[in-house]
Amino acid sequence: MVVTCHYVDSSWNLQKRNLNFCDVPPPHTGIVVCDVLNKCLVEWEIENKVRTITVDNATYNDVAIRMLKENLSYKNNLPLGGKLFHLQLSSKKLVMDCCTKWNATYCMLSTALEFKDVFPRYQQRDPTYNTLPSEEDWDKVRVVCSFLQEFNEVTHIISGSEYPTSNLFLPELYNIKRLLNNTSMGEGSFMKDIVNKMKTKFDKY
Repeated sequence: MVVTCHYVDSSWNLQKRNLNFCDVPPPHTGIVVCDVLNKCLVEWEIENKVRTITVDNATYNDVAIRMLKENLSYKNNLPLGGKLFHLQLSSKKLVMDCCTKWNATYCMLSTALEFKDVFPRYQQRDPTYNTLPSEEDWDKVRVVCSFLQEFNEVTHIISGSEYPTSNLFLPELYNIKRLLNNTSMGEGSFMKDIVNKMKTKFDKY
């Protein structure tokens, strides 16, 4: 695929340049064409200067142009699975869970929420990806993150090393107990199961 640029120079003369000769192996799907063209624009740092795009009448170009228009409305490049995604995110990588640390679960889920819009795009590019979270799943993630956020804050307060923490321990411990009690009496069966297990450990220790 040849990427050609037409532009008007400072003297108001129309210029034409071939920017790139791109190797595009089959299948020539709209997603593949979009990724190749988008990569070329980013490498030339002109993704924010594109005004019009002209393609031939191949049907896959309809998909390619639609996706490219979506991509060009964002500024940050996010690598994921070897593909380019364009989303404005504060984080640049996912966090893996550690089954023995609840705060790792909090970090993983809260970061996944930032990447929520990436997962459907990844599914479009990888037909083997069949674990796309549903809206109900994301709602549960938000609830769990809100719950674990207080634990995360308390942990940072109690585990501080540059100030005394003995005077802070009991009030923060009470806050945890209050959070467990309130959540266990609230609605949402999946949270009750989680909290009851946590209360058992809390009462034990």
